[in-house]
Amino acid sequence: MNSNQSPRKKELIRYFALTNLIFWILLGMTGLAISLGISPALETTLKNICAWSSTFAVLIMFKKLYPQKTLIQHIKDNFKTKIKWQTVFLVVVIQTAIYTAALFTYTTLNNVKFYSLEFVPLSSILSLIIINISSGPLGEELGWRGFAYNELRTRYSLITSTVIIGLAWGLWHFPLWLLSGFQGMDLLVYILVFMVSIIEVSILIGLFYDDNRNLFFPILIHFLFNFLLNLVKMDLIPLFVYTALFNALVISMIILVRKFTVEKSKKSISAQFSANISRKE
Repeated sequence: MNSNQSPRKKELIRYFALTNLIFWILLGMTGLAISLGISPALETTLKNICAWSSTFAVLIMFKKLYPQKTLIQHIKDNFKTKIKWQTVFLVVVIQTAIYTAALFTYTTLNNVKFYSLEFVPLSSILSLIIINISSGPLGEELGWRGFAYNELRTRYSLITSTVIIGLAWGLWHFPLWLLSGFQGMDLLVYILVFMVSIIEVSILIGLFYDDNRNLFFPILIHFLFNFLLNLVKMDLIPLFVYTALFNALVISMIILVRKFTVEKSKKSISAQFSANISRKE
C-alpha cells in the first residue's frame, strides 16, 4: 500500500453506479425474455451475461481509467504473476473444508443424516461447473478486484478495502434478493447472512490476492464459493449462517498466521542486521 497515492474516488463512484445500472438493465431485459418463453439454455445464458455488468463497466470506462494501456495488455497484467500451485491447493482445501464443516454442523444440529442431503447428481456436475465459472467468477472479477479493489488498496488497508468492496459487491445483488423467493422476516435474515458471507469472501479473496497478485485467485475463490453453495439442494439461510461462522474462524486464523510470519520476519532481519554490525566491530 502506498500512502502517497489515493484512489480515484470519482472513477470509483462512476464505476459502482455504472455497474449497477448495467446490471439492472440486463436483468430487466432477461426478465422480459423469460416472460416471452425462451428456452432454458438461453435463459441460463442471459442470466450469466447479467453477471458481467462489472466487467462491462470497466470496458466502457477503460480509456479513461487506463489511457496508457491497451485492453489486451491490461488483461495480461492482471494474470502475469506466476501462479503458486501450492496456494491453489490450499485455497481449494480451505473452501472445501469450510463447506463440509458447515454441512456437518447443519446435519448435526438438525438431526439430519448427512447422506440424506440432496446433492447435485454427478451427471450434472460438469454443467454446474461451466455455469458457475462463466457467470460471476469470470464476469465480475476484472471489475471488483481488477479495478475497484486495486484502486482502494492504494490508500486503505487490506481489511478496509475488502470490506468496502464486500459492501458494494453485496448491495449489487439487491434485485436478486427481491427475486430470491424469501419474504418478510426470512428475507431480512437472508439479506443479513448473505451480506456477512459476501464480506467474508471479499476478505478471504483479499488475503490471497494481496500475496498472489494474479486475478486467477479471486476467480478461483469466487467460483468455489458459488459452486459449493449450489452443490446441495437445501435452505440457503442455514447454509449461509454456518458457512459464515467457519469463514470467520478461517479468516481469523489466516490473519494471525500472517501477523506472526511478518513479526518473525522482522525479528530475523533485525537479528541479521545486529550480527552484521557485531562482525564489523
